[in-house]
Amino acid sequence: MLVQFRGESFSAINDLRDWLKDFEAKYQETYSSHLHSESDKNALKVQIIPPIYSDESKAINGFEILNNNFERLFEKYPNIVALVRTWGRSGM
Repeated sequence: MLVQFRGESFSAINDLRDWLKDFEAKYQETYSSHLHSESDKNALKVQIIPPIYSDESKAINGFEILNNNFERLFEKYPNIVALVRTWGRSGM
């Protein structure tokens, strides 16, 4: 609504602008804090471990890494269940 009255000066519109400005100032911290963990487990505080590559390292697709990971998990934990969601067009 305020967009429609941009540049206009009416008492009711000015009151609405003031109310919105006060509301945003009051709740900025409430709605903007804790979007990410503020604990030691915050992803930005995790120690970086750089990858190690050798001349024998293969370049493979991400799905192959996931498939290999699941194969090892199924071997180690026979009671594991995987629910799969297919994205995109199936059967193409």
